[in-house]
Amino acid sequence: MKHWVWSNEKYLKAWIYCLFRANHSENKILIGSAIIKLEPGEFITSRSHFSKDVEMTEQSVRTFWKLLEADQMISIKSTSTSTKISICNYAGYQHHQQTINQPVTSDQPASNQPVTTDKNVKKEKELKEFKEEAHTYKEKYSSEMVKEFIEYWTEENPSKTKFRFQLEKTWGMARRLATWNKRDKQYKPESKNLYPGYKDSSFD
Repeated sequence: MKHWVWSNEKYLKAWIYCLFRANHSENKILIGSAIIKLEPGEFITSRSHFSKDVEMTEQSVRTFWKLLEADQMISIKSTSTSTKISICNYAGYQHHQQTINQPVTSDQPASNQPVTTDKNVKKEKELKEFKEEAHTYKEKYSSEMVKEFIEYWTEENPSKTKFRFQLEKTWGMARRLATWNKRDKQYKPESKNLYPGYKDSSFD
């Protein structure tokens, strides 16, 4: 934004036009009866054609080209019928454009693809560890009770960011299972989510 081209909107438009017109790779074009080879960063135009495309007078175009040449931003080779403009240091612009247009690979997720965050990885790891630890108590408690215990405590909160057991300030698997077993024998509820006297405000 500190560049002199930026301060003049017509010059800025004309400069962007040059970058757009420049060939990205080697090319050959037919001008009259002659084949002209163009290198990356070069394009063929004329003052009148350029003037029409960027909506500037031919005199303004002449001045603009001279300014670009003086600042070593372009070089110009003119003939009786056309003008070849070469963008200086075009490889730098081309490299930047390739970076922007680089195809998305499996190592570079697209913006509309789900991205696995560190938080999600940690959450799933803790879920796996929770289930594995709970299953170690199957010899002490019935498999059905342990299953209900796991289903209850691994229910997700409305925002799907945490499981019920992760919302507890303190957690002890052995103590929680013992309490669950005691209430299971005492109340025998029809639903695993209905335990009289059990207060759980995590999902209020």
